[in-house]
Parts: sequence; structure tokens; C-alpha cells
Amino acid sequence: MRDMDTMRARWERFFAPRSLAVVGASQDPSRIGGRPIAYSLKAGFAGRIYPINPKYDRIQGLKAWPSLAAVPEPVDVVVVAVGQSQVEQVIREGAGKVGGYVVFSAGYKETGEAGRLAEERLARLVADQGAVLLGPNCLGFIAADAGAYPTFTSGFEDVEPVRGGGVAIVTQSGAFGAYLLRLATERGIGASNWVSTGNEAGLTVADLIAYYAEDPGTRIICAYLEGVRDGPRFLEALERVDRAGKLLIVVKVGRTERGAQAARSHTGSLVGSDAAFDAALRGHRAVRAESVREMLELAEAAAIGGVPRGRRYGIVTVSGGAGILMADAALAAGLELPEMPPAVTEPVLARVPFAAPYNPVDITAQTINEPDLLASTLRAMVEHVDLDALAVFLSHVIAAPSLADTLVDAFRAVRERSDLPLHLVGFAPEAVRRRYRELNVLLVEDPAAAVALVAKLAAVADATGPSAATTGGEDPGAPATGEEWAVKAWLRDLGLPVPEGRRVGRPEDAAEAAAAVGFPVAVKLQGEGLLHKTEHGAVRLGLTGPEAVAAAAEALWALGERLGLEGPSLLIEAMAPPGEELLVSVRRDPVFGPLLIFGLGGIWTEVLRDVRTELASASEKRLAEGLRALRGAGVLLGARGGPSYDLDALARFLGRVGRVGAGLLSRDPDAMELELNPVRVSVDGIRILDAVLYRR
Repeated sequence: MRDMDTMRARWERFFAPRSLAVVGASQDPSRIGGRPIAYSLKAGFAGRIYPINPKYDRIQGLKAWPSLAAVPEPVDVVVVAVGQSQVEQVIREGAGKVGGYVVFSAGYKETGEAGRLAEERLARLVADQGAVLLGPNCLGFIAADAGAYPTFTSGFEDVEPVRGGGVAIVTQSGAFGAYLLRLATERGIGASNWVSTGNEAGLTVADLIAYYAEDPGTRIICAYLEGVRDGPRFLEALERVDRAGKLLIVVKVGRTERGAQAARSHTGSLVGSDAAFDAALRGHRAVRAESVREMLELAEAAAIGGVPRGRRYGIVTVSGGAGILMADAALAAGLELPEMPPAVTEPVLARVPFAAPYNPVDITAQTINEPDLLASTLRAMVEHVDLDALAVFLSHVIAAPSLADTLVDAFRAVRERSDLPLHLVGFAPEAVRRRYRELNVLLVEDPAAAVALVAKLAAVADATGPSAATTGGEDPGAPATGEEWAVKAWLRDLGLPVPEGRRVGRPEDAAEAAAAVGFPVAVKLQGEGLLHKTEHGAVRLGLTGPEAVAAAAEALWALGERLGLEGPSLLIEAMAPPGEELLVSVRRDPVFGPLLIFGLGGIWTEVLRDVRTELASASEKRLAEGLRALRGAGVLLGARGGPSYDLDALARFLGRVGRVGAGLLSRDPDAMELELNPVRVSVDGIRILDAVLYRR
């Protein structure tokens, strides 16, 4: 994997350039080769600009050069805006004096095998120079603080991104990413840096997330992704976001595997292609937005109001109905509503006996008659209550000219005492919005939307950083075959809990094996390719005597003959105590490696699809949190008078399965998934009732 620390110095030169060359430069500022020059001149780029085109002596008022080789000085960034057939020659001319290349040119891997090979040559040429490559087939980047605009997007003919805004946008889609930047700019979000990665033959989105995570001028990173190619590099970037205390907001498309066949396992039908990405984000200072609109709203909320440090939420309202709506939404989203102490409630009740100042703090419409009531209430709350975010519902009162100055002063007083995220909920014209924005107060029109923003941003307060367990990997060897009997024998040797059992190669030996195991027993047909035994009626449960076992063995043997099993056998096992059933699986993901999937079995699995996906290296703490996050977690916690199970012990079991499964997948390249289904959890402990290994 590329050493991001080694690359960082090169990236800093590239994204804060002091010189810029455009190969294929155009006199026309509206053409692809003309826009980077025109935009940079308009933005006041302080460095040297070298237009390169042998047809002209001057381009857009600047001295033109016949070739990159003719430029007498080192160049930090070279924009390549020529046909694909000329790109390699440009790169060769830049050897030894160019910091990096922005390759607009298309015609690479998106066109087929010949293009793929050309792209690989391009990447090698740039790498051999120790230079940076952005693209090919990209729209370039914008570094507004440096005044550098090596891009040809048409979205900035009439507007410039905000300087010093602290927001960076990285995108795998050029055109859509440019649209996203324009929307952010129109919304007033300070997106000072924007990068389109194109084919990612060089810089990837993961590289850029890592770079901006450690950029002193960036607080928030917005990323638009169509896919992740290098899982370990992406995970390293997330860890850098955590260490820097930054915020990553992601929109990722491609949730489904269109046209792909479902895996043979139960897990394969339950876990979509996108589950690994969510597992990778979980536990980091990263938020996944469901839409571009939500991304912009989250970025605006974080940029203006800040990121909550926890889930303690205060609500002030002039409307009881709005307060109830917001409280319901907050509790449903996992926020906490701390009770107000007497230092808050008593002054309010002394002035408004019919108020309800308990959180929501309903000060009623009396604030119209007593405008300072809001200021005194907010002041008391920030001074006497440990809150992580505060929302104030004022409806259309915000827009009343007679109250405008008093209300603004109330929020200014809060800002003088606290930097907690502060949201004003209601309606106001743009001029009024600007006054609050200057105080770092976000104005939101929809009460439920205000709550949702806080809840989603507050999730990063739970970030635990890297998911990897401290115990490291495990080399467990491998089972003889993927059949249940072999996988269970292997698991038993590793110390994992499987029922006592015997395997026999003839039905007439089943009764003797059952007596050795101890009644009651289960009898299961075994054979290569027999994956889902219950669907074939290949299991008999609760057999209490030799006669029942013998009869079941004969029937199952006959079934094996009808199914045409090769090398059939029978597995006789002791019945497990009653309890709840889980599905547990470790499966290979092509990007992020082994995943651990778990959820409640039976109807919970098949109907509710109630499963959780984590990286197989997830810590026991993360796994325990995942168990509690299941929709059916109450079943494990004693719902309706049932037994309550030790979730920490179950998390330790899951962690061991994750390490064993990850070791197996690492050792055996043909192994695709280890599925334990069901796993029985009872007051007597945990037992793996069925197990299978799927290979390619």
C-alpha cells in the first residue's frame, strides 16, 4: 500500500501550487484548454501561469510557450488538455521538473483493453518521476485559497467558491461533483477545495480524504463515491480523520449488485454489496448522507454550528406542539433530553406560571410581551445544564422586525458563553439568516429536520477509531472439506463450542453412536453439495431412543441415494438446550476483506432480515454495540419474561469467530464464507448447531 506520509509533501506542493502550466492552452476562455487560465487569472492566482501551445505567441494576455520542455523553470501543476495520443509525450517532457499532472484527456480504461493498458503506462511514467497524477478523464481541482483553478468545469464562470471556508469536496464523478460544488457555493458553504479524481490512476478519493484530514485549513470533508477500490487505504484515511478530529460526510451510490447472482448462503441473500462500506465507516468520525441534499445540510450544520460532542439535547420552544414534535423525534433518534434543574425552571415559572420549562422548555408566546425572557432562559440553560446541542423553535417570530434585534442579542449572549451547536428553528428572510449565520447559529425551517441533523452529527461522538481488535490475527488451519461434520471437527479442535457428536458411514451404526453421545439426539445427513439440509428434510431432531434413531437413519440414507450424494454419511449429535438462535458468518469482501455478519435466526433472519455487518477484526466492544443495535435485541435481553443472555460473552464468541474466519479466508484463497447457522444461545452457554464452508 502507498505510504501516505511519504506522499504528503508532494500533495502539498500540488494542491497549493505556485506555478501552473496548461498544455493545450486556448485563447478562448470558454474552451477546455482556456478555462483553467481564465479562472485562475480571475481568482488572482499569485504564481506563474505558463500557457503552452505552439500556435500562439500570447494566450489570454500571457506569454505562450511552444512545449512543456521549453518552459525554463520547475512547474508545480501541469494541466494536460490534449488528445490521448499526445499525453505520454507531455509527461516525458515534464520529467524532473513537474510536481504533478492534471490529465483532462479521456480515452483510457473507460474505452476498453487498449485504453486500460495506456492508462497503466501513464501511471508508471508519472510514478517513475515521483510526481502526482490526478486523472485521467477528470475535471481537475480547485484550490480557492491559492487562487488555483486547474479545472474546465463551466460552473464557475459567474461565481467563485468561498475562500477560507474549511470545507473540502472530493468526488469520483466530475460532472456531478461540479454540480455538488456549485450547490454548496450557492448555499454559502465554504467549499474552498474541490477535487475530481476521474479514473484514479494516481490519486484516489482515499488519498484525498487522508490529505485533507491533516490539512490545517480543512474542518469538514465531503466525499461523493461510486466505489472503493483499496479497502485498507480507505480505512487508513478514516483513521486519519479520527486522529485529526475532522468530520467526513459521504454520499456513496451503488447500494445494489445489479445483475449479480446472490450467494448460495443465507447470509448472501441478506447482506447487500453496500454493507461492507457501512461497516468500514462505523465507529469513525464519518457520517453517511442518503442524498446530496442531506450532505449539504449536514455540512452546513457542522460548518456553522459545529459537531455535537454527545447526545444531550436541549429544546426551547414558544409552541407546545412543536416542542412535543421535536422531543419525540429526538428520543426516537437516540438523543437524550436532560431534565432542567431549578436554576432553569424556577425563573421561568416565576415570570410565566403557565409555562412548562422541563425540556422541551416551553416559554410560550409570552416571549413576545417579554422579549428578554428568551435571553434569560438560554443563558440559564448554557450555564447550568451540560448540553451538547441546543435548538430554539421560534416559528415566524424570528422575522418580526420589532423583535429582531432583541432575539439576535439573545443568541449573541449564548455565543459569548458557549460554543455548543446552536440551531434556530423557524422562518426568516435571507437578511435575517445572515445575521444569525454571523453568530454561528444555523437557521432550519423544519423542526424534525433540525433534530435529524443533530442526531446524525452526534453519532460521531461515539467514534471509537480503528475497529481492529487488539488480539491480532489467528492462523486456524482449514477443515478437510466444507461439509458440516468436517467444519465442526475443525471448530472443536480450535476450542469453539459444538455439540458432542459422532459421524458414521452406515445407517446401521447410528443407534450405537447415539447411545455413546447420549439421548436425545439429532441425526443429520451429510454429503458434498448438501448445503441447506432442512430444505431437503435431511435433519431429524429430538430422537429419544435407539429405534427412533435407526428409523431416522434408514430414511435419511434413502434420501441421500435419491439426491445422488457422493460419499454420504450421518452425523449424530446431542440435542442442545432451548434458547435463541443466531446466524453468524464470516465472508470475503473483495475490497475490505473478511466481514463478520450476525443476527437473530429463525423468523428474524428470514422475514425481518435483522443482521449486522462488521469488519471481521471488530473489537468486542463494537460487537456488543452491534448486538444491542439489532432490531430484535430485546429477545436477547429478556423480552416478555424470557431469559436475559450475556451479550458481552456473546460478543467475545463473535470476536473469536471473526478472527478464526478471517484467518481461514486468508489461508485458503478459494474459501469464500464460513457460515454458522444456527448458533444456539441459552442460559447454559453457546453452541454451534450447524456449520458450512463455501468455496469458489
